[in-house]
Amino acid sequence: MKLGWLVGAAASLLIAGQAQALSVVYTGATNSLPYTIIEAPEFEGPVSVKIELFGTGLGGAEIYDHLVYEHDDWMYNETSGKWQPWGGNEYDFYLLVAEITNPGTATATIASGSFYEIDCPGCYYYRETFGSHTAAVGIYGDPWSEPVRYRVTFHGVVPEPATWAIMIAGLGLAGQRLRQVKLRPPIAA
Repeated sequence: MKLGWLVGAAASLLIAGQAQALSVVYTGATNSLPYTIIEAPEFEGPVSVKIELFGTGLGGAEIYDHLVYEHDDWMYNETSGKWQPWGGNEYDFYLLVAEITNPGTATATIASGSFYEIDCPGCYYYRETFGSHTAAVGIYGDPWSEPVRYRVTFHGVVPEPATWAIMIAGLGLAGQRLRQVKLRPPIAA
């Protein structure tokens, strides 16, 4: 009986610990140049992207890893004894991952997330860098043809609050049960 209860608690913890998948779907039609850009919501971790094009219109689509990169330089002013802004740059890249023409389907996985670093080489100048990766899709159509119909699906793995609550409750119950089993006196033979 005791072992069965523990096995059941462990199984519920495994089920509760599974992350819930979050999907966002965009649908529409376009026959415009330049691209209609659709950005993914902010996910941390891998994002699966699927683009489907329908109809008879001339056009296509591309899946991108959208990289935003900002960097600021600071210089130490020996007269004032303080660091002061010296310049900086901001870069915005759309790195091509996959492409299709109408009709068709393409899929890709983008490792989305943010990064941040501080650097002080020789402490002559101070560099601060921030960047982020997100998934994006660009869709285009021929203005003189039928609109290209599309469906874009962004699918990321995001743990939901209910998942965390169930997992914590399961851990608490399993810990309580183990404590009860441990505190009982041994059965005399």
